[in-house]
Amino acid sequence: MRTKNIYISAAVGLIEELVAIVCGFVLPRMILLCFGSNYNGIVATVTQFIGCIALLKSGIGMATKAALYSPLHNNDKNKVSGIMAATMKFLRKVAMIFVLGIVIFACIYPLCMKESFTWGFTASLVLIISLGTFFQYYFGLGNQLLLEADQKYYIISIITIINTLFNTIISVICMKMGMSIHGVKLCSAVVYCSTPIFLNYYVNKKYKLDRKAKPDWESISKRWDAFGMQIANFVNTNTDVIIASLFLDMKEVSVYTVYYLVINGVKKVISRVSAGVESALGNLKAEMNKDKLKNRFQLFEFVLNIICIIAFSCLIILIVPFVKIYTTGVSDVNYSRFVFAVVASLAELFFCLRLAYTYMVQAVGAFSETKKYSYIEALLNIICSVVMVKLFGLIGIVAGTLIAMFYRTIVFAYYVYNQVIYVNIITFWKRISITLLCIMFNGIVGVKLIQVIELNNYFQWTGIATLILLAVVFFTTMVHYFLYRNLFNDMVKVVFGKLKR
Repeated sequence: MRTKNIYISAAVGLIEELVAIVCGFVLPRMILLCFGSNYNGIVATVTQFIGCIALLKSGIGMATKAALYSPLHNNDKNKVSGIMAATMKFLRKVAMIFVLGIVIFACIYPLCMKESFTWGFTASLVLIISLGTFFQYYFGLGNQLLLEADQKYYIISIITIINTLFNTIISVICMKMGMSIHGVKLCSAVVYCSTPIFLNYYVNKKYKLDRKAKPDWESISKRWDAFGMQIANFVNTNTDVIIASLFLDMKEVSVYTVYYLVINGVKKVISRVSAGVESALGNLKAEMNKDKLKNRFQLFEFVLNIICIIAFSCLIILIVPFVKIYTTGVSDVNYSRFVFAVVASLAELFFCLRLAYTYMVQAVGAFSETKKYSYIEALLNIICSVVMVKLFGLIGIVAGTLIAMFYRTIVFAYYVYNQVIYVNIITFWKRISITLLCIMFNGIVGVKLIQVIELNNYFQWTGIATLILLAVVFFTTMVHYFLYRNLFNDMVKVVFGKLKR
């Protein structure tokens, strides 16, 4: 059942991210055409800051999920009810912090944009965009965390798919009708307010929780350590676009956001496909089966590296031709930035490679032991990005992020190898070296090939992308088959064994 839930969550999560990617391309493209790069830049900046809601979500989320694994495994409904009661009370307090933060941001941020937009325009846009996010997380987050811990992420994904499609349709219709950006975003916020209603209905029907249970604060005692880690994660996630908006103009921010539509799409697909693994690792930890935990972790790490090689090799080769086609007809800024694309892709590569170690840290609840690494990563990101943006512009910003991402990936790997699975760290260095060499080889060959081919539309791009994907998959598979024969065979047995069932 554990592996089956991983497959279901991965499959539905993949569909969710594909829908999100497609819709994510449609809306910014419409904003670019209807309003221009300045509007796209400010919407992206505000949306990025509102992403702090994910910070608040994840802080309590990591602690809650870690606490829920054992009682869910043992079917202890009283324990689950107590944990959920404490979580919901804590979330109500955090909700007030979020509201205060949004009000402060809505007052201060418009002062930075006064040369491009009026104070009232920017402040009202901040409040409108934050509305849907606030309702989506704080009236449904507790239920969402319970479903994630119980390996039922696919329920959340199904609801998200419906909302994303509906939001895209409504937004496009609003822009076609000539509505202002405020009107478009207000309609979008109303759509996302429906999510908590569906989640609440499903959880009440499925789990029969005692909503009046005494809060079990002890079980989520590590929430502040987890919260601190997510503050650092928030800094890393939002540093780039905020520094760009402060040191560069909105057109450069628009360039950043257009490239990150693609990069974040790849990143989110990998994150969602592997999302069910954290709960599975937590479930194994609850069983106290150390050998199985180590074996399953190493297999996941192996598969994740293969996925990252394929995904980021194709990304580096194909992203610039795609952006050129995507921004056809937009001439107010140069969107052809190959070096920027490569550095940004490598930064997010290390984020994705780190997922294996992040999930293990969260599964075992090692928040206090690893939070210092998150703080150092955030500090590195800010310092390096601020220093290098003045020298290299957008490239300097993502170079700072690359340095920070690389650091935390290494230290998290060291912690997991030395403190959790007890495997020689040389194994990690061999794996990461092979991963980087494969991406470098694929990238050099692919870029040389793509430079001699003229791509003018999505149909041509899709044809070439398919051929490149097949070539990268073949090369990567062969390399890992010969270098990691045992792990490769284990992967085949697990995948095809479940498919036969």
